[in-house]
This record gives sequence, C-alpha cells and structure tokens, in this order.
Amino acid sequence: MNLVVENYNVLVRKYQKIERSFSEQEIHEKRVILRKTYPILDAYRIKASKVKNGEKAFKLFGKLRDIQVQIFKLKTMEQTPEIVDYLGYLKSKELDITGDVRVFCRHKKVVFPQIKTKSTIDRVRLIKKAEKYVSRINEKIQSESVNDAKDIHKIRVNFKKFRYLLEILSNLTYVDPKMLEKIHHYQDKLGEIQDYSLLIADYNSFCKKTRLKKPIAMHLFEESRNALIEEFKQNQNVFIAVCLDAISFKIVLDTQQTDAAELATNNLLILE
Repeated sequence: MNLVVENYNVLVRKYQKIERSFSEQEIHEKRVILRKTYPILDAYRIKASKVKNGEKAFKLFGKLRDIQVQIFKLKTMEQTPEIVDYLGYLKSKELDITGDVRVFCRHKKVVFPQIKTKSTIDRVRLIKKAEKYVSRINEKIQSESVNDAKDIHKIRVNFKKFRYLLEILSNLTYVDPKMLEKIHHYQDKLGEIQDYSLLIADYNSFCKKTRLKKPIAMHLFEESRNALIEEFKQNQNVFIAVCLDAISFKIVLDTQQTDAAELATNNLLILE
C-alpha cells in the first residue's frame, strides 16, 4: 500500500466533504489541507498549479483566517474603547470576506489531480530537500542575526516546508511520534509570532485611516510579540537540535533492512 498516496486521498476527500462549509474551524482545515497537499504533489513532481482553483482558494481562505485570528486574540484582551473600535472594524471585514468565500465556493470548485497508487517517490531527493531547509534555519540561527520578526519569519517559512516534508517521509519510514509532536509545537510558536506581526501591521494601517495618534494597544501587541521572540531566542539551540535530530532518520532509510511499509504502518498506528 502506498501510504503517501493514501494520505493524499484522505486529505482530498476531507476537503470535498467540507468544501461548502464556512465555519472558522472548517476554513482553517481547508487551508491546512491545501498546504499539506502541495508538498505531496511536489514529491511526485506534480506542480501545485495542477490543483484547479487551489491557489485562489488558499489566498482567499488565508485572508479570512488572518482576520479571524486577530479577532480571537483581541477578545482575550481587556476591552478598552481602542480595542473595541478595532474589533468592530475586523468583524466588518470578516463579514465581507466571508461573503467573498461563499461566492467563490459556489462558483469555483477546487479540483485535485489524481496520483496513481503505483507512483514512486525519490526519497533521497526529499531527504536532501529536508536537509536543505534545516541547513538554512541553522545558518540563520548560528549567524546570531535572529533579532526581529522578519528574521523569525524567514526561519518559519523554511521550517514549515521542512515539517511537511517530514510528515511525508514519516509515511515511508518510522519517525518517532514524539519528534513530530515537538516539530508541531515549534511551528505553533513561530506561527504565534507571525500572528502578532500581522496584527501589528494591520492595526497600524487602521490607526492611519482613523488618525489615531497614540495607539496604546500597539505597545501591548509589540510587547507580546517581543516576549515571544525573546522566548524563541532563549530556546533556539534546543529548536535547531530538534530539527537536526529529526532528519537523522536518514540512517534508517540507508541501513535498516526492515520493510519500510511495515515501519510506516507502525508509525501511523502510534500516531493514532
């Protein structure tokens, strides 16, 4: 059984099941599904453009998701007049974009290409790509230039690509589930920093439009983001050690004689 293809088909079926659903959770799930299918297609040398209407859907869902994340964060904060005004602005934007999403889903169907069950993956190519992303992350950290959100974002971009490759490879050989959990944990942490960066940028634009000269909330957002960046910097050596440890499964692929399909099946059973 080709577990990578089976996983891809599960993702496609899940997307099709919720394609006409518009809850916050389902919008997020559809975006995650699209994000996960692209590296799988790339592993089989199929371009992302082969997903009909995929890029349009991904961008539109992303716009809505970004607004919803900001609304969620603001609801957890003290509801000062300044926060309430911005929250009202965001909710209005959420309604507008939700309308765009509904129109899109009614008229544009996302169609995924089929991957043949007998298709094969060049595992060496995937390992090299995973190592390349980890190398980029390591170079950034070792250069001691992780000073702001832009630096963190560069690390996050490469880390996300690395994580999805690792998930694909976990279907080809055994990968410790605890390792996958650690990788997911760090992606969440990096994502939270990016969420605050987006909040700061969008709130800055709002302040300019409304001519709010002394946005107190801006300082709160920046303090929260800077605290997360500082926390990451303090743990960056552990972070890169986890990444390097994760790609050590190359030894298993090169030397282990046990059938890879059996190992992968065991891996999936543990994850469940």
